[in-house]
Amino acid sequence: MWIYILAVGVALVAGYLIWLNRRRAVAGSNGSPRQGTSAQVTEKEQVETDKPVVYELTDEDIPSIIAKEPNLVIMVFAPWCSHCRRMEPEFVKAAGAPGKSPCTWARLNAEQFPEAAKKLGADSFPTTFHFKQGKMEKALPGAMTAEKLLEQI
Repeated sequence: MWIYILAVGVALVAGYLIWLNRRRAVAGSNGSPRQGTSAQVTEKEQVETDKPVVYELTDEDIPSIIAKEPNLVIMVFAPWCSHCRRMEPEFVKAAGAPGKSPCTWARLNAEQFPEAAKKLGADSFPTTFHFKQGKMEKALPGAMTAEKLLEQI
């Protein structure tokens, strides 16, 4: 019996370590946002860098970031969506485009936060939302190139 309990305990610890490792892949080891594709939002402290930072939002972050940021672009995606995976590098490219630096770029995983995606109005994936001064300007459904995305906002 004790061997069974030990095996279950080892399996639980292994599962926790895998989960923790995946979570650390989003944020840097010091807890600050990681540069590159995406970064975990803590206090929305943007790291000074030449590379674009796309913030990874949670359901708790959305109301405050919409109210706080004067020019915000949010892509709602699902990890299993092939169109979303195709658009991800284009979204990052648009975030780093010259002349668009006043925009704050973020993304929301609809699989992890379905209620937040629903509140935004994402009926399909990917859907990109553009907010100005806390109000939604545009909802852009579907995948698009960085150039087309920049034209739309």
